Amino acid sequence: GAPTVFFLSFVGCLLCYPASDNSSAGITFLNGNYLGHPMLYFDEQDIAELRQKAVGTHRHIVARIKHAVQTMLQNPDEYLPPWDPEEYGSRWNEIYGNNLGALAIFCVLYPDDIPAMNLTKEYMERMAAQ
Repeated sequence: GAPTVFFLSFVGCLLCYPASDNSSAGITFLNGNYLGHPMLYFDEQDIAELRQKAVGTHRHIVARIKHAVQTMLQNPDEYLPPWDPEEYGSRWNEIYGNNLGALAIFCVLYPDDIPAMNLTKEYMERMAAQ
């Protein structure tokens, strides 16, 4: 459904972000000027600021996100969405939708964390299979 498409697009953009070198091309899109790809609510400068805040004023928030991601990495079978659409559909928003947000922002803050990136990719594959 629409929520799945939104989250898959959002996380897909986050995963592709480091591969984008063309930040000079602007795209006009509904009252906004987005530089480069992907079209997110923040740009490269915002990400640098988020990373600074992650070790400063927002470190208490990032500590909770890190803890959540480390828990998911330690028990992936418990946190990955199931392949079975029946089981997935009945619990997707309450569990899987919320976990994906934590994984996504973690990958923005720490793009070099390969295990987290791999978990996020598998998470998205399972969600796309629904």
